[in-house]
Amino acid sequence: MEPTAPDDTSPKPKPPTSEGGVGDDFDFDVPADFASFEDGNDQNDDDEEEDEFDTSVEFSGEFADEKRAAFEALCGIVTGAAAPEESYAQLDPADPTLVYFIFKWIKKYYHRDHPDNAVVRSNLSAVTNQYRSLTRKAKDGENDPIVEWFEGTYRYREMSAGELIDVVVEKLEG
Repeated sequence: MEPTAPDDTSPKPKPPTSEGGVGDDFDFDVPADFASFEDGNDQNDDDEEEDEFDTSVEFSGEFADEKRAAFEALCGIVTGAAAPEESYAQLDPADPTLVYFIFKWIKKYYHRDHPDNAVVRSNLSAVTNQYRSLTRKAKDGENDPIVEWFEGTYRYREMSAGELIDVVVEKLEG
């Protein structure tokens, strides 16, 4: 008898149930401790997600609106929530030095060993490849004396996005 390829109407195996068992198409039981995966109750989930990007940063003070706008632009690129057109609209009127800091932080924070490197760098590339003027703007911002001060004082990888925006906008606007 020759094997046949399953068609799309063939019954699919049933996933594990929260009781630790499986559907009728399997002839073994899933251990009870595996049931927590389906329920999202696995104790180790917190350890794996500690590096998740935090978009819930609050800014206050004199330049809170500017900080929120800059943070929103950075978040849009990192999370992929903003299309390149949206990122361009947010960053085109921005200070070249701010654009430099945003791009540099993304590159340094999401270094090649970071688990989200490929996705985040792809998002950044989509923006910079489609809007070369932003790349030129960031290059112009690199020459600002604030960059030398910042890079002599801070390390990109050790700062959250919110901390970066807070420090940079304060320095640029102050």
